[in-house]
Amino acid sequence: MDSSVNRRIAKNSIILYVRLLITIFIGLWSSRILLQNLGISDYGLYNVVGGVISMFCFVSGSLSSAASRYITYNINNEVELKQIFSTIKAIHLLFALIVVLLGETVGLWLVLNKLNYPENREFAVLCVYQFSIVTAVLNIINTPYNALLIAHENMSIYAVTTLGSSILRFIITILIAYVSFDGLIFYAAAYMSILLMERIFVQLYSKHKYPEARSCIKLCKEYCRQILGFSFWTVNGNLAIICYTQGLNILLNMFFGSVVNAARGVAVQIQSVVMQFCTNLQMAFNPQIVKSYAAQELTRMHQLVITCSKFSFFLLSIIIIPIIYNIDIILKLWLGKVPEYANDFVCVMLIISLISTLSNPLVISIQATGNIKKFQIYEGTCLLTILPLSYLLLYFFDVPPISVFIVNLLVIIVAQVIRVRIVLPRIQMNIGIYTRKVVFPTIGTFFICNILPYTERLFLYQNIYSSLISVGTSVVYSIIAIFFIGCDKEERYYLLTKLHVLYGKYFRRV
Repeated sequence: MDSSVNRRIAKNSIILYVRLLITIFIGLWSSRILLQNLGISDYGLYNVVGGVISMFCFVSGSLSSAASRYITYNINNEVELKQIFSTIKAIHLLFALIVVLLGETVGLWLVLNKLNYPENREFAVLCVYQFSIVTAVLNIINTPYNALLIAHENMSIYAVTTLGSSILRFIITILIAYVSFDGLIFYAAAYMSILLMERIFVQLYSKHKYPEARSCIKLCKEYCRQILGFSFWTVNGNLAIICYTQGLNILLNMFFGSVVNAARGVAVQIQSVVMQFCTNLQMAFNPQIVKSYAAQELTRMHQLVITCSKFSFFLLSIIIIPIIYNIDIILKLWLGKVPEYANDFVCVMLIISLISTLSNPLVISIQATGNIKKFQIYEGTCLLTILPLSYLLLYFFDVPPISVFIVNLLVIIVAQVIRVRIVLPRIQMNIGIYTRKVVFPTIGTFFICNILPYTERLFLYQNIYSSLISVGTSVVYSIIAIFFIGCDKEERYYLLTKLHVLYGKYFRRV
């Protein structure tokens, strides 16, 4: 791989990880304060009500994928890029209007008639729902600008805006305890206002920095057909994602109430924080995967897919293994009062996240080809089964809430097998090589990494001191296992070379 590309990926990864460390601290501390100030019931209500409008935004994910693909693919063609960006803006604006229409009709009926919440909280629920509609619209119309920043690999401005938003959200979380009116309404309104400021800043910056962002909103028939055609085949997959996230959230509310939604909200918060570690790494790789395919440098593309898959999985393994084995202590220290079922939800959702790290490089690869029809039909249909299977399980059998996440996990595994079988032939990559270089090292190393923390869990008394020992030894043990078992000879040599360079650069001066 070209050294300049390596440096660019490393630079973008470092920028994103510096931002991540700060936002993790802010986010986790904010969640604790938010849960305390709102209470478990209102915290659960905020999660489930916002999820209703998210269900109507499943097309947004498809449009976002199309925007990223076509902007990145044509990043060096200024004339075509302006026409593409104008068309993408027009399409997103039209879809935002459709979301408002659906939200104020079907969505409002669902909130009033199907959700489970206390009668005295109806006004607050309606206010939160209206703010959620505005928030969804802001996210949709700003999608093209986010795609533009990522395509240009401008991760610094992305880091600055998200960090600023995190700090402001932390401030409003603290202020909930001091406002004289409903804290849930205040938080939803303030969150919407912060997002509005962030979106205005990103758009102004993009228009100042990139000529294509200053293009007028105009539908180009040729590009509109291509983008909508690409989006059409991704709708199935994005609808599935909405169903097994927000759909399951609503399902849990219907069967178990808002307290279980609070437990899921806690699990999602931890999952989101943990996933950011590998998301940042993959965000640095994604543009290079698309650009490699556009230049028909398939060997380089294959290497990027292998490297991104393996090290995303390894990175997340180092993080989630000590969390899973010490989840009781971690949640108690973090939240104080832990919602029922939260511990189990967190563990299963972290395993789901670990498997999902292997999916992103394959999804980006198939999107780079533009040939996504078969992939989306098979993968999307597989994932769509999660919601009906979960509903049938809850309706006909007296099962606990964790059952829906077990169903989610099993289907995710099947979906990953489908991705491998479809994507690799499309990018002319040998399935045997992928299995040998990605599947066997990741799965084998993961099981080995669990041996020590599992043994410690059996023999050590569970308290804060044993948890600190377990976390420390688990991290060190996992790093050693990954280095000697998960990495091949070339990867070990590369890592040792980089460590030697860093040692010579920073420590020999001391």
